[in-house]
Amino acid sequence: MRIRRESPLRELANRPGSLNQLKRLGDAIRDDNAQAYRGVHYDDVFSWYNDLVVAVIEDIDGASLKSLLADPDSLTITGRAKTRNTVREKLRRRHADKLPSIQDLAGVRIEADMTLSEQDAVAKTLCDWFGQGADAVHDLRDGEHAGYRAVHVWVRLDQPKGAWFEIQVRTLLQSEWANYFEALADYLGRDLRYGFIPVREDLAEQVRATQEVSRDMITKFEQLRDQTQNLRLDEGRGRTDHPIVSADTLDPLRAAMRGVTDQLRSMIQEGGPQNVELRRDL
Repeated sequence: MRIRRESPLRELANRPGSLNQLKRLGDAIRDDNAQAYRGVHYDDVFSWYNDLVVAVIEDIDGASLKSLLADPDSLTITGRAKTRNTVREKLRRRHADKLPSIQDLAGVRIEADMTLSEQDAVAKTLCDWFGQGADAVHDLRDGEHAGYRAVHVWVRLDQPKGAWFEIQVRTLLQSEWANYFEALADYLGRDLRYGFIPVREDLAEQVRATQEVSRDMITKFEQLRDQTQNLRLDEGRGRTDHPIVSADTLDPLRAAMRGVTDQLRSMIQEGGPQNVELRRDL
């Protein structure tokens, strides 16, 4: 698919290197033999993907995502290209993959204090904006990805050549948890992000507890918040006859949300520093 509207992406040159050159470059990076490769250099590829990220972020500004949110000022958009070391790690983990087929060489992250319904709306709007089908949306909120939860949108454009990128759409809680778990993986091993559990039981228990925060507490909080906001919207539209919109329904939901919030804050304050210290006595 190519973008026909006015867009900074249309001004971007094609990705450097042919497919075969990039495949050979990826093999050289994976095998830690990139210095011997005389074709296209990853510095040039990395620079192009950084330019792609900049163009995507600028382009998304026109999608009016803030209009979808109850708290539009909380929206942030960031991004970056994968470094050589990160590419090497990924190619070694998935040996059959080739460099040009990696979807997230260019990654963009959208975060906001939004509900699950708003998160869905943002993902759908991005698909429409970039002319992608529903299969471009990858919903990872089931908690089965080592506790990681988010919605990813995979965009694949025909022009400019090689313009594949991933957009991660996260709520603030999903993002805070992911950043915390990423820091934990820096201490306990990067494989933590792919389901690895440490052998040491105290470390294993710490990892499981952290994952449970996402799978249970944050999930429950976000579901309750989403339901509450949708009920409020019904009230705002004058649907007072709605069978489930009443003080008896909303008050327990709000109380449950406050309870989950307090539990999250307690775990962050009491458990966070302890997690970081664990690695030092391995």
